[in-house]
Amino acid sequence: FERREYDAATRYLREARALGRRLHRGAHPDVASTLHTLTDVLRQQNAWEEALAVSREEVRLTRALHGARSREYGDALNNLGLLLY
Repeated sequence: FERREYDAATRYLREARALGRRLHRGAHPDVASTLHTLTDVLRQQNAWEEALAVSREEVRLTRALHGARSREYGDALNNLGLLLY
């Protein structure tokens, strides 16, 4: 189910992103997952510029984690492409 509490979701996801960066200090799957979810929430709020920036960060991080020939990287590129569509 969806509560659609976008402001609260955005606040918590930004906090999770900052915490993940502090804890992992580099590429980590948990941070990539948070970036993906944050992108989706920002898109729902029509915050396109921030959503694009976060999505691009997810693409860079996912490539560093899984390589340029991975399914995860392809998914991240697909998500970025959808934002640019």
